[in-house]
Amino acid sequence: MEATFLKSIKEAIKHWYIPVLVGLFFVIVSIIVFMSPAGSLLTLSILFALSFLFGGLSEIIFSVVNRHQLEN
Repeated sequence: MEATFLKSIKEAIKHWYIPVLVGLFFVIVSIIVFMSPAGSLLTLSILFALSFLFGGLSEIIFSVVNRHQLEN
C-alpha cells in the first residue's frame, strides 16, 4: 500500500513543469488584459472560446481512446 502511494507521488512530481507552463500562460494573458482594457473583453472571449474548444477536444479524444475500458 505504501509503495503504491509513494509511486503515485513520484509520478505526479515527474511532470512538475506542466503547472508552471499553465501559470506562465495565465500571467501573460493577465498582462495583456491590463495593458489594453478596450481589448480585454475580446481577449477574454477568445481565451474562453479556446478553453472550451480544448476541453471539448480532450473529452472526445479521451472517450475515443478509452472506449473499450469505459462502460456505456
